[in-house]
Amino acid sequence: MEHKWGNKVVPSGFFALPGAENVSAVIFNGGGTITKFNRMGVSAGFGSDEVVLIRRGTAWDPDPHASTAVPFLHVVSNGYPETWIQGMDVYHNPNALHPLNPDLLPGAAHHRLRADGQIETTAMGFKPITSATTALTFRAD
Repeated sequence: MEHKWGNKVVPSGFFALPGAENVSAVIFNGGGTITKFNRMGVSAGFGSDEVVLIRRGTAWDPDPHASTAVPFLHVVSNGYPETWIQGMDVYHNPNALHPLNPDLLPGAAHHRLRADGQIETTAMGFKPITSATTALTFRAD
């Protein structure tokens, strides 16, 4: 199998490619955006009284029988409970010579390929799937 985009062709099954046994895992965080830095700044007390950040989106539902994500809406303020690792996905290589210990990245979602070909995901706590942050500015003139 392969993936095509325009003239680019990439073989499927990265972990099965020659030499991939030297890759323990692939780490991805689609939430590492400028808005995350803004939210983390406000959480750390660097916000302005004239600016309000509102984050809305969908989050992973830990119920094993869930088929849809859970919507959320948060007003970001000092102490907002967002971590740098929130939104991180770790795809573990089943063929790795040196498997990555998931305890090294607590708070990330860990994905593994089971022997039956199914993907098993382990995630703890709040796991956003999609989100958008709106900045509202208020001036007292």
